[in-house]
Amino acid sequence: MVSVAGELDVATAPELERVLQALSGHVVVDCRSLQFMDATAVGVIIRASRRLDSLRLVNVAPFIRRMLEIVEVDAVFLTDDVASELRAVTPDADEPDDVVTPPPSAKASE
Repeated sequence: MVSVAGELDVATAPELERVLQALSGHVVVDCRSLQFMDATAVGVIIRASRRLDSLRLVNVAPFIRRMLEIVEVDAVFLTDDVASELRAVTPDADEPDDVVTPPPSAKASE
């Protein structure tokens, strides 16, 4: 499982892409702490999904869910059945094997 927090945008999407490239099989991205997602991040998710067996987003805020609906990828990536998705990626859904959180975004001026 991958946990994302804060903002996924042009500044932070490359880190998510690096994390997803290191994974294989079925990947669940926990968006519980995600406050913003832009088109760059959606592109990262789409590219990763082409390589992985499956990629699902769980705990997605309504405004991010709406954006994914607008670009018509909601049916591919969103699920409300978090427990089922966790069972697909971990032998014991109560104890995920690996949680990776990309570091907070760096300001463009840094």
